[in-house]
This record gives sequence, C-alpha cells and structure tokens, in this order.
Amino acid sequence: MPAAEQDPPPLALPLDIPGAPPPKNPGRKPCRHCGLQVRPPKRVHAECQDRFRAEQHEARRRCPSCRKVKDADGFSDDASRASGKYPYCKTCQNTRNVAAKMQDPNDPPNGRLCPMCDTPVRGRTNRLFCGEPCKDRVAALRLRFGLTVEQFRAMVDATGGFCPLCTKRCHSWQVDHDHRTGLVTGVVCAPCNVGLLAASNHRIDRAEALLSYLRITPAAQLGIVVRVPKEREPSTLHRRWHHTNPRKGAG
Repeated sequence: MPAAEQDPPPLALPLDIPGAPPPKNPGRKPCRHCGLQVRPPKRVHAECQDRFRAEQHEARRRCPSCRKVKDADGFSDDASRASGKYPYCKTCQNTRNVAAKMQDPNDPPNGRLCPMCDTPVRGRTNRLFCGEPCKDRVAALRLRFGLTVEQFRAMVDATGGFCPLCTKRCHSWQVDHDHRTGLVTGVVCAPCNVGLLAASNHRIDRAEALLSYLRITPAAQLGIVVRVPKEREPSTLHRRWHHTNPRKGAG
C-alpha cells in the first residue's frame, strides 16, 4: 500500500524580499534597519549594516566623555570634521572649556608661578599659566605690541601702582604707543589712554596748548564768570572717561 501522501513543506521566502511575511519563529526579531526578521543574536542584516551605521551616525552619537548617546542636536557643528559634528556633546564641551580656562584649586601645585600675576600654577607639570585670561594677555602683548612679560611688568612696577598722568591707583593697565612712530611709550589707565593721549595724538604742542588753556581760560581773560545750572548741563561728554565716573572707574 503506498505511503500516505504528505503536503510539501511551505517554501521559505528569503529575508531580503520586500513584503515577505515574517516566518513563524518566535526567536527571531525584526532588523533594526529594514524591519524584516533576522536570526539572533544578530540585530541587523549583513547587507543593512553599512546603511544602518550611517543613519545612526547622522541621527545619534555617543559622547566619548560622558559615554551617553544623544541626538545630533546635542553636538556642536564643526565643518572641519568629516562627520560635521564636534566629538564631545555640548554639556561636556562647556565643562571642558571652563576647566581649560581656569585651573582647579584642588589640584596640587606644579612648582611654577604665573608669569603675569605670580599666582601658583596648579595641575599638570607642563602648565605655564594660571588660566586663559593671563595666557591671552601675554599673547596680546607679544602680537600687538611686541612686548615680553618682563618688559610689561617692569613698566608697571615703575609706576608704583599709580597712573603717571592722573596719579590715580590703577588695577587694569593699558599699553600706550605713538601711532605715528609705532613706539611704545608706557602703561597708563584706560581713561587716560582713551581720553588724554588719544585726543592729543602724542603731540607736545597740543599738550602745551591744553596747559595754557587750563591755567587762564579765555572766559577768565574776558572777565566772564558764568556757572552752568546743574539742572541743565549741556553735555556730559567731557565726563565720559573721567576717573570720577562711577560707571567707568579707573580701569
């Protein structure tokens, strides 16, 4: 007696055919790229790996500092890199920028003194400055005026802490130079640098004219004695850079 005819097994459709029904296998999971079933432990088809990685690279990234996966909006744009994004997330980038600008007071001293402010430098042994402000100031002195730190500090020490023009105590010195010759003349406070020296243009005849004007004013020579009413002062331009202005200060 012939054996009972059995129905042939259903043909298994390949996994890469679009629209193919998923096989009846509860152990399989959908591919993370195309959605079709994939045999575990794989989670992405071999032919989908490159495209899946490219999409993941554009959509979400992992910060190498905090090890967190974040959206692309959480990373700053950087046109100099192939990915177009900065490797660190914005939170870690801000933290690293703040740490790079100022030294950590909990770090041990490395045996150096900041050449600008004589503050003990802390942290790694090759660190030369206490923070970015002093580092930027030294670079500005070298690039803008051609001065070294020793030359700048020698001029500041020679003043004794007081501006040589207005004789007021100064805490923020500015380097003055002659725009005609390009020679550095010294260090003064900000109001004197912007007001007196900039207006006179380093001309002696203008300084002498100002001296003679202040000694005997034209109104005094004519016998005119008139005081401007306090409620209607014509202008405050002459007080803008004066050292008594509480909003500007002495620099």
